Amino acid sequence: MYTKLLNETLRRLRGEKVEIERDIKTDISITSKIPFSFVQEEAERLKIIAKISNISNKDHARTVLNELLNEYGKLPKEIYQLVNIALLKALAMKNNVKQITINKNRMAITYYNDVNIDNLIKKVHRFSYFKFENGQLPSIRLDELNFSISSALNYFIEFLSI
Repeated sequence: MYTKLLNETLRRLRGEKVEIERDIKTDISITSKIPFSFVQEEAERLKIIAKISNISNKDHARTVLNELLNEYGKLPKEIYQLVNIALLKALAMKNNVKQITINKNRMAITYYNDVNIDNLIKKVHRFSYFKFENGQLPSIRLDELNFSISSALNYFIEFLSI
């Protein structure tokens, strides 16, 4: 968090545009913690969390996974899930997302009201498995709830990557 604030301040001082970070609420029914059996040392766990929390795009997520694979060998599924959740949040930040819900009862993305509606409509039409929720904007949902939580997470990442 400190590093992120420092980088933001430096970019402002250089006159670069700094996007306002909005709060993104998430309700994702998936295990997203580092198993104690994988890494027991607290300092190492914090190091992994710091790497994952700084993920900004798909390429960065791949780089982090490769670094973790090189350093620790085979990774448990929880690490992949953590990386996907961090990637989803990074993409959501860039797409004016207000809330992401992925659970057995609802799989939806709710946007802030200032989202570009025309772009959102175009994206929804490109992905047959997304529909506008209750015919209202700016909220979309997966058309069916027969997706696994992991699959839904991947669909959301794909959708927000466009």
